[in-house]
Amino acid sequence: MKSAISMIVTSAILLYACSNNQNQQNTEQTEQQTVANVEPATETVSANELQWSDGVMVAVMFLGYYDSFDSFKASARYGEACNACPQLRDIQSIEAKTIGEELYLLIPRDPMASVAVNEYTFDEYMADAPSGNGAILYRSEKGKAILIRCNNSDMFGNTLVNIVDNQGHTTSFSPKRDRYDGSLVLPNDGTIQELRLPMATPIKGYETANYADGKAISAEIDKGMVVLKADMQKVIELGLTDEDMFRIADGYSKIEGLNGICCGVYFADTYFPTLYLIMDNGGVKVVDVTNAILTGNLMCSDYMPEITDTKSFRTITYADRPDEVCAIDSKGNERIVPLYTKVNQAGYNAEDGSNTMIKISSNWLIYISDYDADYNLKSTRSGYLYPTNSENEYKVRLTTETTLDAFASNEISINIERDLKVEDNINIVFEGKTFMACD
Repeated sequence: MKSAISMIVTSAILLYACSNNQNQQNTEQTEQQTVANVEPATETVSANELQWSDGVMVAVMFLGYYDSFDSFKASARYGEACNACPQLRDIQSIEAKTIGEELYLLIPRDPMASVAVNEYTFDEYMADAPSGNGAILYRSEKGKAILIRCNNSDMFGNTLVNIVDNQGHTTSFSPKRDRYDGSLVLPNDGTIQELRLPMATPIKGYETANYADGKAISAEIDKGMVVLKADMQKVIELGLTDEDMFRIADGYSKIEGLNGICCGVYFADTYFPTLYLIMDNGGVKVVDVTNAILTGNLMCSDYMPEITDTKSFRTITYADRPDEVCAIDSKGNERIVPLYTKVNQAGYNAEDGSNTMIKISSNWLIYISDYDADYNLKSTRSGYLYPTNSENEYKVRLTTETTLDAFASNEISINIERDLKVEDNINIVFEGKTFMACD
């Protein structure tokens, strides 16, 4: 998940499959079984078993939208992908600094091919002159299958793949999808073959959703991702913001943090305009639309606990309190989708003059900022908040930490769990400190 202060720097994960050494394969497979409970595949999509066309050097498969490899492993798509390509069970990760949530599997045809992945800059794209001189993200002389996470823009890719096989044949391309039909954008030389997993289709009646009359805000599913659109003038007329605080492009803004394929969208005006998402595993995520418009932060929540097999939504209208939304499963069972509505900002002042601020958004995102005595920002942490069975007690999972100095910032992925408690909707107790509510 992107941190509050470094929205343009995320991880790109490149992963390489197991080597051809059988002993190493057995060892890695044994270790991997402790990570993912996936039934053994009956078929293998490998370089030797693919039906290769003449001249093809590499097969490419789009897997979905994920902010980390761990998120991919936890998704519904992982089991399907492992059944198609068991090499995925034996992957080790290599992290590099780039941007994007599109995940691609690449399988070179030649097991001895040289494979290199470099950053592909916007300047190279504009000049139509990919040099291959960008920062090296991955390099191997063993033709291993790799996974690439990339592309924050639907206009151009930000990685460049170069492959040279044992015969000296070469191919170079930037993995990306066509923004209109979802197919891979491939060079015209016939060196790349597209593979496809079945894509979960949108649920009938939930392909698009509109908020308020005149489509002031709308959401639609576009090839498994969610696009949020807002008409600035109509949003201002609704009183949700003013022109100086409008942060969503009038055109095309992608919801981030899906970690899967979206199958349904639904708008409701509960405590605030909220977008509800049905994911391909039946789970539900939410987006605070007002916050997105005001800040440009398009992150959705993590999966809402204990809500599964969702097929539709229903809004419950009350006369004396805000409306609520129910997620309805395939058997007709209903569960209220919770929103965070308690104190959303609190601070703690230390004796040395330093202070820490906690901000919690209604769609269960938490941001923690540490300042020195001169109020210089020193570090941030961000992650997800989760409701529990206790009304005022919550679970926190921090996923990103960024440290800053006078010259640079350094963002790393973390996985830290904490407890959080709200007292009288005034104070937040976190990490042994009491934070006082503030504006």
